[in-house]
Amino acid sequence: MRRIVLFAAALLVAVAPSLAFAQQREVTGSVKEIGTGQPLVDATVTILGQSMGSRTNEKGEYRLRVPAGDVTLLARTIGYKRQSVRVAAGASTADFSLEKDVLQLEGVVVTGQATTVDRRNASTAIATVSAEEITKAPSKSIEGNLAGKVVGARISENSGVPGGGMQVQIRGATSILGQGDPLYVVDGVLVSNASVGAGLASITRSNGSTTSSQDQTVNRLADINPNDIESIEVLKSAAASAIYGSRATNGVVVITTKKGSSGAARWNITQRMGTESLAKNLSSRHFASYADVQPWLGGAAAADSVAKANCNPSCPWYDWQGQLYSQHDPSYETVVSTRGGAGNTRYYASINDRLNKGIEITTGSRRTSGRLNIDQTIGDKLTISGGVDVTHNFTQNGIGNNDNAGVSPIYNFGYSPAIMDLQQKLPNGRYVTVPFNGGGAVNSNPFEVLNSITANEEVWRQTGNFRANYSVLSTAKHAVQVSYLAGVDRFQDEGTVYSPNFLQYESADGYLGTSQISNVSSFQFNQSLNAVWSYTPTPNRWMNSAQTSVGTTYENQRVRAYGVRARGLLPTRQLVTTSAEPAAISDGISEFRDQSYYVNE
Repeated sequence: MRRIVLFAAALLVAVAPSLAFAQQREVTGSVKEIGTGQPLVDATVTILGQSMGSRTNEKGEYRLRVPAGDVTLLARTIGYKRQSVRVAAGASTADFSLEKDVLQLEGVVVTGQATTVDRRNASTAIATVSAEEITKAPSKSIEGNLAGKVVGARISENSGVPGGGMQVQIRGATSILGQGDPLYVVDGVLVSNASVGAGLASITRSNGSTTSSQDQTVNRLADINPNDIESIEVLKSAAASAIYGSRATNGVVVITTKKGSSGAARWNITQRMGTESLAKNLSSRHFASYADVQPWLGGAAAADSVAKANCNPSCPWYDWQGQLYSQHDPSYETVVSTRGGAGNTRYYASINDRLNKGIEITTGSRRTSGRLNIDQTIGDKLTISGGVDVTHNFTQNGIGNNDNAGVSPIYNFGYSPAIMDLQQKLPNGRYVTVPFNGGGAVNSNPFEVLNSITANEEVWRQTGNFRANYSVLSTAKHAVQVSYLAGVDRFQDEGTVYSPNFLQYESADGYLGTSQISNVSSFQFNQSLNAVWSYTPTPNRWMNSAQTSVGTTYENQRVRAYGVRARGLLPTRQLVTTSAEPAAISDGISEFRDQSYYVNE
């Protein structure tokens, strides 16, 4: 890694003196739709063979600094066929008229960290989803936005937790023990999509430990603001492994965020608001009389007493599911973004605040994020760009998955006749006790559980990327470009679970009161040094273009996760130091390093 950094620094120092004497000129023009003359906003205009360029403004106009000699400019945008125009040495204008690409066969797609290719020439199956398709309908995470838009991808929910909990499988099940998630790349940065359990297993006893794969987890792709995304490209075939390594066995999802554009700042303010409700419940049986319900009481004397008192002479019926999933507080999302540019500087900035109230009482999530992307052209050969994103994500999980302690609401409802009011409170402020037994476990009052426990997950995440592109050579036929890319992805995940000692299920293990603290710290770093030679010969029937790339990459990922659980707590005490039982501790570190060299034609 040190050699790569030193080589990049030496390269920049070597070329810096030539920047002051570089001959350059400015080319202006417009990009419009053929036939209609409609200006195309945010179309990209670049020098053929280079990845950085200029974007059109709201009038379809662009400004681009190019070398003094003959150059070939390329204009492209999603949904249209690309077009190249030869610009002579003395010319200062170049206009483009793009034709709609209905089948998207000529779209330029990202295949690696430094290269692009025409879709029709790509050696791997690629699906592209535009920004318009991503934000057309709101979803709790990006995976939900991709549902139904990528052929062959299976997208499913792991749980109903607000704010996340989804899984993507692109190439089906590829391993018995390993995960099937694809590799996610955001602006060249390899990012984590880990699903971290907050520690609900300490309450639900789903596997008797401090953590469990059956926890209601939120995968970390939920930290990305969909409104910042320009496009998503999904590499589906096994050829993706030749580009991104063995971790791309399950496919690759390449996410490109929005960039700045030339011209005055353009502001976009979006406000969404709405409510959510239960679409369909599981229904429950209506019992007519005590004789009708008696066979389903489980034989407990307390259950028989409640049934006789309530079913006199007929049994009432309570809509427990309607009461439990009755949260209709407004959810909202506020998005403020701006993009523009002055001179050789282009920028994009956004702020997002999203509150998602779950339909189950005491559940919900809130994500607040900010992003800044900057592109800077220095002379006519060097372009640098960088971006940073900071996100705070807070989730109230509730309980809804598997359990072995009788706390899951739906599990309880399945074994309990709906003949009593579970929301009724006693004079001491406690909820009524559920007398019914199910599967050998004593059921708990779900309303008391959800209003008394703490099951929260809080995440702070920071991602950053830096790219430097230097044009070594740019002629009508040849373009040689050297680039350096580095990226960092870091998040801190803290889960807090607390169950008071007075809850009905706490006496089952002999220890009243449970407290669990879990912490996961993840750090990922990747960098690459690449050289790309693009050759565009005089048009002929045998060859349109050729692209040769060489480079080296380095990746490092380190995750540390630990948890502390205490049981037998004193009343109102939540800290593990007050435990009457020795605390259960889990701790683990995993680290992954990868270095590669590649040649690609």
